Amino acid sequence: MPLNQIAKLASVSTPTVEARLRRMMDVGLIKRIVPLLDTSKIKESVTALISLKTSVSNLEETVKQLSQMNEIKSAYLTLGDSNVTLIVTSDSVSALQDFIADKLASVSNLTVASSNIISKVVKEDQTVDLKPGLGVVTKCDTCGAQITGEPITWTMDGHDRFFCCKVCLSTYKEKYGSKMKNILTKEDAVRH
Repeated sequence: MPLNQIAKLASVSTPTVEARLRRMMDVGLIKRIVPLLDTSKIKESVTALISLKTSVSNLEETVKQLSQMNEIKSAYLTLGDSNVTLIVTSDSVSALQDFIADKLASVSNLTVASSNIISKVVKEDQTVDLKPGLGVVTKCDTCGAQITGEPITWTMDGHDRFFCCKVCLSTYKEKYGSKMKNILTKEDAVRH
């Protein structure tokens, strides 16, 4: 939806919508904006849900290996009979079988619990119900610690940066401040 249309619905200005959208992206609430394609409309495409089991001690290494595979479009840690669920796309059923037999089988300490080809998407909704009182988990841009309470913010190159304390803000400015000053100086020179 265009920003001006969102602005009308929310009864705010378009720049306000743009600023709030940028802020939600800066804190990581919105990861990215992409089209949501209906894979059933794409010829020569097969999408499957694959449930996997791996030991908890190998979970981090397993997820790291899986995330490198192009066929895997989404990966989720789950609770229940399996502890990893994948959404995989492939060119054909035989290519999907090869992926399971070759690539997934090459990951140590991993077993396939089940695989299901998606025949038709009935509902696919990525929205989250944001209710009053819910907060956003924000991490410090310097140390990576979760920020509790009100973050210290600093705007750099039109994007907000968030810090847990003044020491982290100062460290960040020391590390990146001169680089930003050089970029801004070059931008000013181009404008004039």
